[in-house]
Amino acid sequence: TFVTTGSTPESVKVTATNIYWANYGGAKSIGRSDLNGGNVIANFITTASNPTGIAVNGSRLYWSNIDLGTIGRANLDGSDVNQSFITGTTRPESLVANNQYIYWSASTAGAVGRASIDGRSRGQSASGSPSARRSGASTPKDSATDSSICRAKRSLPASRSNNASTMLRAG
Repeated sequence: TFVTTGSTPESVKVTATNIYWANYGGAKSIGRSDLNGGNVIANFITTASNPTGIAVNGSRLYWSNIDLGTIGRANLDGSDVNQSFITGTTRPESLVANNQYIYWSASTAGAVGRASIDGRSRGQSASGSPSARRSGASTPKDSATDSSICRAKRSLPASRSNNASTMLRAG
C-alpha cells in the first residue's frame, strides 16, 4: 500500500509536489498527499458529486462531478473552490487540460467536450444546440482532440463500497 485513500479512488494526477485523486462514492471528495505518500488529506476538497476525472494545469486542479453534470475547479493549494466552474455537461468523466483548453468525455452523450481554460469561450453541443454554460464549454460533434484523451466505457456497479481503498506502488 502506498496511500490509503479512505474511499474509492477513480482518477489520479501527479504534480511536481503532490498526488491528487478523485474519491468516487463514499467520501465524494478530492484527496491529496505528498509525492512520497505522506501528509494524506483524504478529503482535501469536499462537496464534490461523485468525481470521476481529475486534471491539473499549472496552478489549477479540475474534476468532473458526474452526478451534477459539472466540472469543478480549485487552486492546487485547495483555495478558490468552485464546484460548478463548467455546467451543463452530460455525465463528464475523464478530463485533460492543456494551456488553452480543458477536455472531458461525456459518456452518455457519446462526445468529447471542450472549454477554454479561463472559462470564457462559447461552444455547441453534439446536437448543435448551445450547451455547457458558465465557461462556454462545448461537447462538439467534430472537435479537435488531444492525444492524451482516453474515453473508456465501463460498467459501474449500482453502489460502491465505502471500504478504505488503497493506491499501490508499482515496484
